[in-house]
Formats: sequence, C-alpha cells, structure tokens
Amino acid sequence: MYPLIVLIALTGLLFYKNALAVAPGRTVVWEGGGAGRVVFDGTLHKNKGFKCHDCHTRVFANMEPASPPTRMSMKDMDAGNLCGACHNGKDAFSVSVKANCTRCHKKQ
Repeated sequence: MYPLIVLIALTGLLFYKNALAVAPGRTVVWEGGGAGRVVFDGTLHKNKGFKCHDCHTRVFANMEPASPPTRMSMKDMDAGNLCGACHNGKDAFSVSVKANCTRCHKKQ
C-alpha cells in the first residue's frame, strides 16, 4: 500500500505544473496584419476556468504554450481551427462576427 501512495504522490508532483497550467500574466502577441495585433492573455482564459492543457492537448496539439503558432489566419479560425475551435459563437464569442474583431485585434 505504501509504495502505491508514494508512486501516486510522485506522479502528482511531476504533473503539478501542467495541471495548474496558465501562468499568471502569460501573454502571447501576434502582429495580426492590417487588422491590428492580437494579444492572447492567459490570465483572462484562466479566470474563465481554462488550463493550458485544455487547448494544447486538443486545439494546439503538439505545441508547447511557450511556442505559439507563428502563422494564424482568419480563414483557419472561420473553419473551426485554432482559436475558432472554441470561439465559434457557441462555446465563446465567434471569430466570424465582424463586431467581435476588436475583442482580439487591437490597433496601436
């Protein structure tokens, strides 16, 4: 019994960082072309109850949170890929609705 408890505890310690995921203050910036830059705010998503692995094991599979995709397009998102997988108008605001552009894209 004791070895099982130790094994469970060690496994928990190994995955502790990933289980808690979204680091406070973590942001990722994309230039966003003519629409204006996009800043992904990990804290905002964390406050909504999400963890890094919610997206990085499904939507952004095989991608570390520290190395975001270098190229993202609205065409991909409109097709339900990348951020559009959740930002579809059902799970979160839609990336396809023009009125929502400024929720992500910020002109400087």
